[in-house]
Amino acid sequence: MRRRAFDVLVVGPATQDYLFVTKEEALSYGQTIEVKEVPVTLSGSGANVAVALARLGLKVGLVSAVGRDPRGEEILHELTREQVDTSLVARVSLAGTGISVTLLPRSSETPPFVLRYGGSSELGEITEEVQKMLHTTEWVYLAGYSGAWEKQIPLLLETLDHEETRLAWHMGSAFPYADREFSSPLLARTTMLFVDEAEAGLLLAAGGKDHAGLEQELARRGVQAVVLTCMDESAHAGTGNLHVTARRPGVTALQDPRGASDAFRAAFLGGFVHANEDLGSALQWGLMNAESVGGSY
Repeated sequence: MRRRAFDVLVVGPATQDYLFVTKEEALSYGQTIEVKEVPVTLSGSGANVAVALARLGLKVGLVSAVGRDPRGEEILHELTREQVDTSLVARVSLAGTGISVTLLPRSSETPPFVLRYGGSSELGEITEEVQKMLHTTEWVYLAGYSGAWEKQIPLLLETLDHEETRLAWHMGSAFPYADREFSSPLLARTTMLFVDEAEAGLLLAAGGKDHAGLEQELARRGVQAVVLTCMDESAHAGTGNLHVTARRPGVTALQDPRGASDAFRAAFLGGFVHANEDLGSALQWGLMNAESVGGSY
């Protein structure tokens, strides 16, 4: 049995988020808005998932990039404090550390307004050191996508072809879902795919199918397990011969929806590992963690 370097190696962005919570119900250009405090937090889908998995007791590393600036130093310090291995996080000089500025009205009915600068987070690479580490890693989790990753993903897939490492991913809104030539090799190598209804429809060019139809079609493309979230707040997980479904507990209102999706996906994967690959338990872990994150700022 091979010795594991990591339970999960997360590949994705690590940035900082400046949060402005306002008392305004609606926002418009030209307003001057007073805020009482500006929390600065670790953010980016890669960092979010890595920290959540580490808090669930897994041995986690992160493949990302930060700038050679104070924000980069703060991110590395915070990740280390959360027991995420940062040895594969590159320090780059070509761009500053990624940052987002979020304007969040107190009304849960009003969506947040976000300004985002990707910066160094788009300069991560699947280096030779990363490829060597995959040999002793149980899972790779791909979190987020930008055009800069177009050459990195085929390299990752080529490396994984020679390894037993399992692949989980969610690429977010920037992924070229409609590009079959790009997405098909990735789907064929995927152990666990996290996707919502709209993304699944784009991947398959198949609008109007229910969750069962989407799962079946993705399985035909090579995906071993599909984790599908729906607009009605239900979530589904299925393999070729097993399907489970659940709904968000609804204990608290989602005051701040940012990060809840990353929390769901990380806890699902963590629950899957801890619960001996039981899909039902993993689904409950994911939904409860998303609820806990979304219930506070």
